[in-house]
Amino acid sequence: MNPMKRTHTLLACLQLAAAATWAGAGDQTASSPSFRLATLLRLDPRDNARLADLTREAEALTAIAKAHEEQIKVERKRIRQTVGLSNLPVAELEQYFHTPPDTLNKRDARGLAEIVRLARVALDVRPQKTRNDCLLELRES
Repeated sequence: MNPMKRTHTLLACLQLAAAATWAGAGDQTASSPSFRLATLLRLDPRDNARLADLTREAEALTAIAKAHEEQIKVERKRIRQTVGLSNLPVAELEQYFHTPPDTLNKRDARGLAEIVRLARVALDVRPQKTRNDCLLELRES
């Protein structure tokens, strides 16, 4: 699959995953990852300042996603070691196996990493055609 089509598919998946997250999130605040992701996806990357903002915000969201994933892993490990899954009530088992609705998942993190990669390439390249190709891939995403 060519890079443009791959990026388009990847970011379409990211948008679908974000839409699913937003549907479950209910109350969104400006600091919530899903709200920030929605804002990021609306940025117009045609000038360098906005492209740099896009890169910074995508990097920050990637860090948030990784930190939250690690926090969930630690909490789940603690539950397994102290209480044990066989001793949890059904409601707590359901909560154990479902991530919170405002969490960015691994697919979101991969999509954000691809956005960062494309934005950096677009910022670093000199030939206008290559830059335009990267911007086209970002906009299609």
